[in-house]
Parts: sequence; structure tokens; C-alpha cells
Amino acid sequence: MKKILFIVLFLFGKIAYSQNFQGKVLYKSYVLENVIDSTTFEKKNKQVADALSVFNKSLKMYPINFELKFTNTESLFQKQPVMKKDNDYRYELAEIYFGAKNIYYANSNSSEKITNKEVYGAIFLVVGNMKDIKWTLTNQRKKIGNYSCLKATSILKIKNSKGIFYKEITAWYAPKIPVSFGPKDYCGLPGLILELIEGNISYSAYKLILNPKEKIEIFKPKKGKIITQEELDKIGLSLSKNNKKD
Repeated sequence: MKKILFIVLFLFGKIAYSQNFQGKVLYKSYVLENVIDSTTFEKKNKQVADALSVFNKSLKMYPINFELKFTNTESLFQKQPVMKKDNDYRYELAEIYFGAKNIYYANSNSSEKITNKEVYGAIFLVVGNMKDIKWTLTNQRKKIGNYSCLKATSILKIKNSKGIFYKEITAWYAPKIPVSFGPKDYCGLPGLILELIEGNISYSAYKLILNPKEKIEIFKPKKGKIITQEELDKIGLSLSKNNKKD
């Protein structure tokens, strides 16, 4: 009888824990290598080479840090507030490359994910489904902080005016942290993503706060025109064609 009571209390505790589970992760972002090799332009066009060199240096000088807030059912990923010098174009270049002005929301109950972004002179709410990402799970492990993490991979399809491109995605997630969220809109894994490599960009967790005393509040983005990624791609292609005609 005591054994049965212990099991019941243990399961009740786990259920209560999962219902109230919340936290915050801080990520450092950085580029793994130069985005564009400026040396290839040095002989052809020194002005272009210098501009590319400044761009590459900007990404290394101004890494953008991000914050992921989460409960057991919702998450919100966005840039951490930072003090910067006025009219610092190098920081603004880094912001553009890292997509630092975007806000990413996800809900594991509804599988809904929303990206709030400003592009083409308008604000959009790009809607999608957490199940859109097809992960390949592996048994490869590595330690990140105090957590044993497993590796998962995926392929991101990108469509723009130059064609269709594919970007490799690698995620390291912690099964012992029972939420399906991570950087940007990468989610759906059986554990919190503590490290993500998206092509040339890496997001690495450097601080993790679980179940803080203050309640984590997550507000679903509501400002902007609701649109799918496919519809947004069509707008980009249409604008690109019009610009070429002009």
C-alpha cells in the first residue's frame, strides 16, 4: 500500500511540475566563418572588397545575444536589449544578418508558430506549424553545461529571386528539460535546444534559468498582416521581377 501511495504521489508531482514548468535561456550568436570571402574581389574591385571586409568584421565585432522565454506550452525568442552607439551602421549590419528584429513565438499545444518580422516595407505575422520541421534524430551526444544533449539534424529550404537553396541545421537538445523549444522557430524536439547551428550561424546557450520565482509571461505577437512563408516568398519574387524591369 505504501509503495502504491509513493508511486501516486511521484506521478502527481511530475504532472504538477510539468504544468508549472517555465524558464529562460540566453544565447550567444556568432558566425562560424566569413560570410563572403572579400579577397576574391581585391583585384577586381577594391571598393567592393573593402565593403565586404567591413561587413565580415561587423558580424564578428557585434555578435547579437538572444533570449528565449518559455513555459511548458509556449515560447518567445527575441533579441536581448543592448546599449549601442547612435548611428552605428556596423551594429545595424549585424542586426540585419542575424535577423535580430524578428520575434518568434511557438505553442506546443496547438503546434502553432508565428514569426513577427518587418520586410518589404510592411510588418507581417508569418504563420506556420511546429511539425513543418522534419528532424532526423541521432544517438550522438555531447555535454553542454550540466546537460547531456543529443544531436538532431534537418534541412532548411530557402526560396528567393536567385533560386532555391538548402541550409543544413544541427541542433543539440537536452531531453531532461521537457520543452520542445529553441532558437528562432526551431522547435518540436523532445527537449530544449541548447545549441543550434543554422548554416553559418551558431546559437549557443550561456545562461539557463529554470523555474524562476517571478512568473514568465509570454505575449503572442499580434501586430502585422497574417501570411504564410510561401505567400511571403511570392511577394519577394514579384518585387524582384519588378525591380529588374525598372
